[in-house]
Amino acid sequence: MILSMDKIGDVPPWQSLPLALMAVARRFGTVIDFDDLNAALGLSTLTCAVSTELDCRNWCLYARDAFLPEAAKLFGMDVREIHPPESAVGLAGFKEFDQHFDASYRPLVSNALSHGQAVIAWRGWPKGRELCWGIIQKECHEGIGFEGAVYQAPDSPNPERIEEFLGALEEPPVQIYVIERVLPVQPTVEQTRDTAIEHALHILRNDCGSSFGAITGPLAFDEWIGFVRAGTANEAESTAPLDSSRSLAGALLHAHRSAVRFWTRQDSTRVPSRVSPWEAVTESLRDIVSALERVVSAPVPQLGRMRSHLDTIVTGLADARAASLRIKAALSSRTEEAVGKRNVP
Repeated sequence: MILSMDKIGDVPPWQSLPLALMAVARRFGTVIDFDDLNAALGLSTLTCAVSTELDCRNWCLYARDAFLPEAAKLFGMDVREIHPPESAVGLAGFKEFDQHFDASYRPLVSNALSHGQAVIAWRGWPKGRELCWGIIQKECHEGIGFEGAVYQAPDSPNPERIEEFLGALEEPPVQIYVIERVLPVQPTVEQTRDTAIEHALHILRNDCGSSFGAITGPLAFDEWIGFVRAGTANEAESTAPLDSSRSLAGALLHAHRSAVRFWTRQDSTRVPSRVSPWEAVTESLRDIVSALERVVSAPVPQLGRMRSHLDTIVTGLADARAASLRIKAALSSRTEEAVGKRNVP
């Protein structure tokens, strides 16, 4: 389905990067499973907090490309970064960056397009999709001179429900990658799982977010709880922090449901008579889903009556945090066990 940018509606935007990669793969005759790609990118277990982003509902749109080149390679894509993540922090909206884009990056994007290569970009898209990832498709006379597509799926990873929003970039994107080559590669179950484990552990240990100005994993839940408490300290103030938290929880709910589907599938490789080594991971992911469902379903409070609603949201976030720690422990244990077996003479 193709929609113009003025008909975007209220669509969960967290999937824009994986859906863009899936669209590029389809162009070259390759089909990538949505849940496998999200797991490999680390997105189905990514919770992050960004102190410079005042609306927490947007936190789920940061640090999406933490493992982009590595994950894309798994599915046959050679990805080259034009503007590295650490160079993009805090640049949006600065005129100096606009000039730098024109001088340094515009020629590279134009050259890639002229050679039939896919270019994916973060930020700069029209209103309502400013923080999304999209595919730059061609040069134009509107905006900054490039137009393309942002992909969304309202409530399902089903390709038949993917919507393509077309529009011109209004500002220079702050992160750009060129997909130089796409080969028809289908990774094994073990390759995808090993990649998912490695990237999930980096996220849960908070050792990948600094390049993006973000905090990830259980520490992000701490930041989130602090955001809610600080924003609702005065009962007479706006309910916006609670509204934003429900919105963020909704995005993470979609993501963690994807993770549940992925890890449930890992049982298909085990010996039926044996206990699943991934049961603890799957069960903890279901706990996160349950906790986030409680946050999402928390009723809209009236001013002056926020305390009970605050407690519901904070308790849900604390439960999700505890479950993420259990996932971290389970994946760490499996990784250490695998390393030990490899080192046995």
